[in-house]
Amino acid sequence: MDIDDLRQVIEEAILAEQAASTLESHLKNRLRCLHHSIHFSRCDSVRVLHDFVVRYARHVPDFLEALTAYQGDFLEQELVDPLVAIGVEFFAQSPSLFAGHSGMLAIMDRAYLAHRLLEEINCLFIGRFGRPLAPMDMTRSNLIVHNLIGEPFANQLDEKVELIVARLQSNWLASGLDRDTVARVARSRAPGVAWPCFTANEALDLLFATQEPKPPPH
Repeated sequence: MDIDDLRQVIEEAILAEQAASTLESHLKNRLRCLHHSIHFSRCDSVRVLHDFVVRYARHVPDFLEALTAYQGDFLEQELVDPLVAIGVEFFAQSPSLFAGHSGMLAIMDRAYLAHRLLEEINCLFIGRFGRPLAPMDMTRSNLIVHNLIGEPFANQLDEKVELIVARLQSNWLASGLDRDTVARVARSRAPGVAWPCFTANEALDLLFATQEPKPPPH
């Protein structure tokens, strides 16, 4: 499976959801369990969440494609190629690894793994090297999807990501990755690389403690 195949898998699941409505049913059941910080500015909350999950899933091949736009030497390939391969592999793994989920539910699980992997890699790079690998912050969106998936399964997916990141970190450090190399990789990105932007739409947001919810439109 490559990125084009991954994109096709996602689109086929989105199309099948129109008949199966497995994601919609799941979201209806999750509504009463959502954290109070998840705020809707429209009353059709299931549709808002559904559209959000679709956009979240479609964003995975977009950011993997952007990662492949890195060009350069062997170390850069060691940084990017494993991430892209793992991100694609999430969508090829057996459904039995995803709590029996199928269709768009399984796509949501897989997309969560991919986005959480990038989030954790960025946190690792910021902590060790002073800059993220990719200029994308998926923290809010990942927190929302964590809540949509529900615990304890979402926590199990997080643990899977942590194990992968630990392995990648060990491999990278063994390859001589240091702050100077990361800075050089950032400077040598292929010109014209467009990093995809993903933000929650106006109808859905995650409010942190310092924020007050906005009143719904009349």
